[in-house]
Amino acid sequence: MATVCLLIGLIGLTGCKTHIEQGPYAGQEKLYYVDASIASIADGLDAFLAWEAEHRAYLSDHPEITALANRIRKEAPSLLQEAVRLRDILAKEDNLAAKDEFDRIYRILHGMLEEALRYQTQLSHER
Repeated sequence: MATVCLLIGLIGLTGCKTHIEQGPYAGQEKLYYVDASIASIADGLDAFLAWEAEHRAYLSDHPEITALANRIRKEAPSLLQEAVRLRDILAKEDNLAAKDEFDRIYRILHGMLEEALRYQTQLSHER
């Protein structure tokens, strides 16, 4: 649920460019959205891991969820670090290789988050 609220909040922010044009991003709209995407995915994955830990006893009948949580715990930290490293490169220069690599990492992380949300939704309907 926290992820859904976060995503709704981000959607609401997209209508106002004042914070992008005058704030620390100084007109770098793409950089703002790169930062927002990294933060929202990290928050969503953290929320899923907290939910999984809190409901672990109930989830014993769903080993695929535990497997996803373990995969996120193992892979997401280094992927998020790499996304931030690439973000720093993109802040300094328009680098096609860095953009492509960021997109690849974003798709992996986004896929993890989508799968997590699918499991949470599925289980909320089972209860």
